[in-house]
Amino acid sequence: MLPPSVGFLDLNKVFALLASPVLRSSENLRKLQDQCFALHWRLRNFHLDKNPMNFHAFARECWFGPLDISSARLSDEDLAIGDMPIGKVPEQEFQKALSAANERHLAINWLANGGDVYLETDTST
Repeated sequence: MLPPSVGFLDLNKVFALLASPVLRSSENLRKLQDQCFALHWRLRNFHLDKNPMNFHAFARECWFGPLDISSARLSDEDLAIGDMPIGKVPEQEFQKALSAANERHLAINWLANGGDVYLETDTST
């Protein structure tokens, strides 16, 4: 569980963690960046074109790939949100997933690439 691991509500642990933060290796950040890009791309693509796709095959064969979807959950060969393929998820759940993917893509790009202003970090897909 995350809160105890970062000392949630224990100020001594919080201050100790903040006193000596350690950034993951650049290789680890790059892998996460690639995974966030792939998931964010699929969510944005579905937002524009509500058709299902064989995301597994697409990730291997796309002209700008291959895409790293090793962290993705698939259902019916497409990206899953929860246990359902993206095309069967209620709109509200889809919008939450799209928002979360955008925020994670923004955060990892900022961590991996730097930049002066966090909210001006590129999240092009």
